Amino acid sequence: MHIDKWTAFQVYSLILNSERSSFDKHELKIIAYDDNTKSVLGIDTNNFIVFSAPQYSEFEGFNFPRANLEGNKTIELTNGVKIEPVFSFKFLSNSDEEVQTISTIFAGLQNQILESGSTQSAQNSAMGFESYFQGLGRIKPSRQLQVGLFGELTFIFNSENKVRSLNAWHESPYSTYDFGFQSDRLEVKTTTSPTRLHWLRNTQTLELDRQNLTYLSVYAPEAEGGFSVSDLVQKISSNLQTSEKMIFLAKLDLYDLVNADMRFDLESAVSSFKFIDGINVPLVNSAEPAVRNISWQCDFSLLQGQEHNEVWN
Repeated sequence: MHIDKWTAFQVYSLILNSERSSFDKHELKIIAYDDNTKSVLGIDTNNFIVFSAPQYSEFEGFNFPRANLEGNKTIELTNGVKIEPVFSFKFLSNSDEEVQTISTIFAGLQNQILESGSTQSAQNSAMGFESYFQGLGRIKPSRQLQVGLFGELTFIFNSENKVRSLNAWHESPYSTYDFGFQSDRLEVKTTTSPTRLHWLRNTQTLELDRQNLTYLSVYAPEAEGGFSVSDLVQKISSNLQTSEKMIFLAKLDLYDLVNADMRFDLESAVSSFKFIDGINVPLVNSAEPAVRNISWQCDFSLLQGQEHNEVWN
């Protein structure tokens, strides 16, 4: 989509209405592009909101858990044209308010370029946000996040190939799928109830993905003397090489795990594993074009599954 002058509301609307296509071969889904200034607004594979523009000069960027500014990057447009070097400003939002804030910032950067005819002021302005993003807190561990994270970590803990599992694990809790390896995807659904009722959404059950999509249902009952998310992180880390541990901890740096106080029965969680092929999970479809997203609760106890999976073990 081409926009001459970006407003904060336009940027906010584009971000809000954008869905990352999991089968897109590009790392960045471009949702707005100005062919005059070569400015790009997009969403990357880890759901970071990205603003990029031609780089004016060399600079030192910054790298925080939910925001970073990098130089000497390359942007590939959908027609194959590459723009380089560019500076890339990335942010992972955790609330609607944060989406509004970053929309205002990115719209302002684009309009600085339009008004000045150069990317110098926009690049300097982006660098000036370092102190603001440095103080931005990590994601607070809600009950839902702790349950989901424990299930994903339990899969890594029990994996026969932990290095592959770590590399396949998402870098954002807002990614479309939890694990991705080549064309295969794994979505872990965790519950503290033995009923195995899991919430699904249509963006995870696209027809093109169902042949390569596997669900893992995990029953992780709460246990007073059990493992917290932090305990399980330490248990996994103790069996990793230094380089692998750095990758693992970097992905966890998004979360404020100090306050993750729920405890789970790890042994029961591992023994509860139930892998279900995506093709066997029922869909809920709507022919109404105004319906963009659908969520529904599915009873996985009624679906055929297995304790082990050829692809994901």
